[in-house]
Amino acid sequence: MSKRSERLIRLLKYYIGDVFTEVEPVGNLWKPKKNTVFIRPKRNRTGFIYWLQEMNFIEAVDEAGNGIYRVKIKKGCKIL
Repeated sequence: MSKRSERLIRLLKYYIGDVFTEVEPVGNLWKPKKNTVFIRPKRNRTGFIYWLQEMNFIEAVDEAGNGIYRVKIKKGCKIL
């Protein structure tokens, strides 16, 4: 895992809490790129995508399959 993706995961955990786990890449599948990370919620929740989209530092959220979500962080967001 790259330093950038570790920072993005740390940023998400700081703002939304420890409600998700980080998805390990399988080959090129679910590999984090630039401001995109892949996460899986710890508990299945309806409306998880909509809840994430309400956050002002998240640009886009899409379902990647098997309960995995692709989260794209805004470029201007400060990474801790």
